[in-house]
Amino acid sequence: MTLSLYRARRGALHVWNDKAFGPFAGVTKVILCEPSVSVLFVEDDPLIREFVVGALRDAGYHVIHASTGEEALEWCKRRVANVLVTDVRLPGQIDGWQIAERCREQDPELPVIYATGYSPAKPRPVSGSRIVRKPFHPEEIVRMVRELGGEKRTPPN
Repeated sequence: MTLSLYRARRGALHVWNDKAFGPFAGVTKVILCEPSVSVLFVEDDPLIREFVVGALRDAGYHVIHASTGEEALEWCKRRVANVLVTDVRLPGQIDGWQIAERCREQDPELPVIYATGYSPAKPRPVSGSRIVRKPFHPEEIVRMVRELGGEKRTPPN
């Protein structure tokens, strides 16, 4: 049987039988691999979110995305991210500064990247974080994630 690589993404390697005949024709097999680095991306603009999420996934990252601070905090409680990328100005009661502060309470070493154009709030980035100014190219976020959180790390329990 000849197997061909289908896709390596999200912690699984998908292969399929490329023979058009026989009992295993077209059968797909999933082989679990080491999971990729997980990025929590928080952005309320759907177009920006779509482009950045796509760029991060194309670079091999597992991406969880949220559009509000409240939604992001729910993900932070689960400690699923290895890197946090957040817009500063968000709808609702919670901004990007607060998201990072609260996530760092759960995971003090969590790498944080802030994206901002304009924010009426006084900047208060957590230590060791980075700030990227809008407008930015999605590849700039990919580069920063690679620099800050390019290795898989286990969040504290």
